[in-house]
Amino acid sequence: MGAYEVQRYCAWYVATNGNDAADGTSWATAKKTIQAGVDSASAGDTVWVSNGVYSSGGRAIQEYVLTNLVAIDKPITVESIAGAEATIIQATGTSGTAPLRCAYVGDDAVLSGFTLTGGTTYEWYEGYDYSNETSAAGAYCAPSAVVNHCILSNNASSWSGGAVLGGTLKDCILTGNIGYDGGGAYQSTLNRCILQHNYAFMVGGGGSACELNQCLVCSNTAQFGGGGIHGGVANNCTVVGNHSIEDNGGGGFFCEMNNCIVFGNTVGLTWPNYYTNCTLRSSCTVPDSGGTGNITNDPQFVDAAAGDYRLARGSPCINAGNNGYVEETTDLDGNPRFIYGTVDMGAYEFRNMTSYETWAAGITNGLTNATDCAAGDGVPNLLRYAAGSSGPMMPDGLAALQIGVGVFPSVIFNRNSDAADLAWIVEGAEAMSSGAVWRGVATNVGGSWLGATNVSESGAGNPVECTVTDPVALGTNRFLRLRVSRP
Repeated sequence: MGAYEVQRYCAWYVATNGNDAADGTSWATAKKTIQAGVDSASAGDTVWVSNGVYSSGGRAIQEYVLTNLVAIDKPITVESIAGAEATIIQATGTSGTAPLRCAYVGDDAVLSGFTLTGGTTYEWYEGYDYSNETSAAGAYCAPSAVVNHCILSNNASSWSGGAVLGGTLKDCILTGNIGYDGGGAYQSTLNRCILQHNYAFMVGGGGSACELNQCLVCSNTAQFGGGGIHGGVANNCTVVGNHSIEDNGGGGFFCEMNNCIVFGNTVGLTWPNYYTNCTLRSSCTVPDSGGTGNITNDPQFVDAAAGDYRLARGSPCINAGNNGYVEETTDLDGNPRFIYGTVDMGAYEFRNMTSYETWAAGITNGLTNATDCAAGDGVPNLLRYAAGSSGPMMPDGLAALQIGVGVFPSVIFNRNSDAADLAWIVEGAEAMSSGAVWRGVATNVGGSWLGATNVSESGAGNPVECTVTDPVALGTNRFLRLRVSRP
């Protein structure tokens, strides 16, 4: 009754040992296929998927013939509870069988925490729709679709985007995919993603006609041009070790690159690093493109041979970018994009914090003790250091703790990955009173949970979300907190 209708957002559950005939409203009555969970959901709902391999279910979209193993055709979230490495959408389309795409992700839908692999499409010359049935063997995305924390690997399409077409991808890895125009991605926005070992039969081994922000584009290949990138724009990307077999720029072809490192790319004939039709600004590359703010020095990576393209101490790319081209507030590692005031070139921001004492050397008001608050906002120095704050006297809110909303309790926080002199301890209790007994549930030192089996970490970089199972049998109340100490 009345002018307003109540909005009920529900959760649905999917597990490999489930049953599609069950109602899917709990783990005990989970659906067996992801598609059954999607079909049960309404706008705004979340479908939670347990770990395992999912290779059945799905359907075509609208009037098209190609089947999608998972077709998310409504504004819902489909999320794994154990992350991409443990939760796999495995398409079975192979030579001699009907093609099968891993996923269709519709407008305002979110797919998070899966590996999408083995997808195939129809051949473009067979008369099928180019965009919908011959492209994006991993994930075909509507314009407002979002794909988070996913791995798209070993998918093959006959036309655009071997792994993905459209949508926005965040913190994803695209590897080993094959396409005609865009071996990895086509017409997508990619934020903090890694594109590597993808192949294009024509142009854009890593991606074509895309917007890339804070991405690593490495070891991709194209037959004709743009082994790394073709078309579109790249901001604060590292484009290295890509190859074009015939001609036209191993790193880039017909593209715009700002605050990028474009180095060590090769080509069969001429213009190995980038083609002359590329526009480069505030970037590190050879030869000099004539754009504003460019440098031609060796970028000095930490260990390029081992694939570590972070900047070494003394790199000329440190503080050499243009802040006006920055589209994301964090780099590829999830660390703050502005540590020393001016953005660095490439996908990674240089960090030089190795101990609390080194970090605290920037304090000028004498409040240098770990329990002091040099910034004057009530946050102790040690906590600010633990959260990766760029300066001890700059309030930034990074030390705030959040609680995750999911099936199991989780804590979300920023962790300074360079702080080897700290321990992060998740503690649990049954009450919040002053006499409550807090027990250590899990401890992280140097990014490792020390082999603990009751805690899992999702995502890459900051913030990190740690899902915790308390091994102690408690009553109805359960509280978690995060404590930081110097071991």
